[in-house]
Amino acid sequence: MLRLAISQMIAERAGQPLSLLVLDEIFGSLDEAGACTSSAAAPAGRRFPQVILITHIEQVREGLDRVIRVDFDPARSASVVRTTPPH
Repeated sequence: MLRLAISQMIAERAGQPLSLLVLDEIFGSLDEAGACTSSAAAPAGRRFPQVILITHIEQVREGLDRVIRVDFDPARSASVVRTTPPH
């Protein structure tokens, strides 16, 4: 939350709105239950029109508008991208 507040303060001082927030593996120090609770309580979606959340925790994706999943297909030796439609 401190990083979020600092980012918002810098944007306000620059006179620019923060319209995109990227959160990369912010739940690394939490167990899965804690990560799910934290993601449900995070105010980012209300403050920013677009939020990108990068995580390896499966349960966190529940409740998100859209999920883009990248998996490795060993048979093709390539990454495979799948999306879910928005709710």
